[in-house]
Amino acid sequence: MNKWNVGIYIRLSQEDGDKEESNSVTNQRELINSYISEDKELNVYDYYIDDGWSGTNFDRPDFKRLIADVENNVINTIIVKDLSRFGRNYIEVGNYLEQIFPVNNIRFIAINDCIDSYKDPESINSIIVPFKNLMNDEYCRDISQKVKYALNTRKRNGEFMGSMIPYGYIRSTEDKHKLVIDDEAAKVVKKIFKNALKGLGTTAIARKLNKDGINTPSLHKINVLKIKCNYRNSGKSNYWNDSMVAHILRNRVYLGEMVQCKYKTVSYKIHKRVKNSKENWIIVKGTHEALVSYNDFDKVQKMLDSRGWKCNHDGTISTFAGKVKCGDCKCAMHKNTSGTIRKDGSRVVHYYCSTYTRKSHNLCTRHGIKYEVLEDLVLKAIQNQTKLVLEQEKLIKKIYAENRKEEMKAEYKEKIKELNEELSKLDVLKRESYMDWKKNIISQNDYFIFVENYSKSINEINNKIKEFEDKLNGMKDETIDNYIVKYKQFCNITSLDRETVDELIETIYVFENNKIEIKFKYNDINKKILEMIGKEINYG
Repeated sequence: MNKWNVGIYIRLSQEDGDKEESNSVTNQRELINSYISEDKELNVYDYYIDDGWSGTNFDRPDFKRLIADVENNVINTIIVKDLSRFGRNYIEVGNYLEQIFPVNNIRFIAINDCIDSYKDPESINSIIVPFKNLMNDEYCRDISQKVKYALNTRKRNGEFMGSMIPYGYIRSTEDKHKLVIDDEAAKVVKKIFKNALKGLGTTAIARKLNKDGINTPSLHKINVLKIKCNYRNSGKSNYWNDSMVAHILRNRVYLGEMVQCKYKTVSYKIHKRVKNSKENWIIVKGTHEALVSYNDFDKVQKMLDSRGWKCNHDGTISTFAGKVKCGDCKCAMHKNTSGTIRKDGSRVVHYYCSTYTRKSHNLCTRHGIKYEVLEDLVLKAIQNQTKLVLEQEKLIKKIYAENRKEEMKAEYKEKIKELNEELSKLDVLKRESYMDWKKNIISQNDYFIFVENYSKSINEINNKIKEFEDKLNGMKDETIDNYIVKYKQFCNITSLDRETVDELIETIYVFENNKIEIKFKYNDINKKILEMIGKEINYG
């Protein structure tokens, strides 16, 4: 048996450039074999090859197998082409060379770095070694920074850089970084939002989708788009559930927005992905065709955010869920369904103050009100409010046309001017940072960070300018116009549903003796209208 049982370690990753001939697996093998052929004492035990693995961490399959053979005394020599093949984390590499290998009497050879811990012990202890390890580490950090900057630049340009295509879209055949609508899945997405707006909870929507035999997103990819998917537990992806529905209802991609960088890696050495803070997300509007309007999306988000909403037994959300509160203590009202069954099969439903029913009779009173009574009172209040808005509409338009148009036009122009001035300052700073880098005033890394931050700010300002320009071109007081449009759609209302209540009402306060007080949404706009009317009357 020869003296030295050799484990040959070969590593190649994308960061090294898999087209670099000098670093290819074949060339590393040939170089090491040539070296071994000149030393008869070296006996090759096995080859350990990690192809496609980064050198910044040591959680590599064949590297772990190599170390296991070291610990089991199967091999006592490790040969690599150079230190960078062994690893690029200078702390970890130093730990192996200075502690682990000496303790286990392991001979370490890095051919191109002229290191042989047995024939030339000083070669492993030379001050050059930690410097080489540090340079190998710095190479990875530099590459990581450049790749990150390049990717983020493309993301800020609205390009889709993810691997998982959002349900409802497919990649464009002309540009793989652009999303286009997948007609079949898009219909399902629209159906999900439509049912949510009708008052169905996520569980009820999932049941409905399963009942209709609609493919889940994963099955749609496999069965319809013919995309191979590797799921750990395919059984869980065969049926819709509330989480799947909620994920779709929360996803801003359906607004035509590209939201990226929601996750990040801890560092170039630690590849674990963690959640990124929202202010660091890259959001670009208008990158693809939307499947839902901003108005409908906002309504659904409020539904999902409201903790007070409870579903009925059939999965639908109660008409007044999360809206009814005690007029005195301001706590939520408790919905109580009586055990008594009416002739039509329905049950009597009351609302009671939860403070009174669940805490103490001394803290508040019952404030009891029947569901039917509450429904009738709220319906009449909405009808009266709608009539009031319709009566004011002509006067509002007249006042707006005469007084507000020029005032708002001037306001928008001033905003655009301020934003353009800010944009000019950022452009100057961006150019100056380039000159600072070239003059060695700042490092290349600092330059990339500055440019990335400036580009982010410039993109945000351009989006704001576009918003104000769109308003200026349309020149309508959108808040008042939207307010009128919302109420117009309810001018012929004869019954209540969840969508109507959620659209118009913030809170319903219930007092004793069936008295209620309704806090309508858009109160600030209503106040604005009344002030405008008041000024016009006083002026006249």
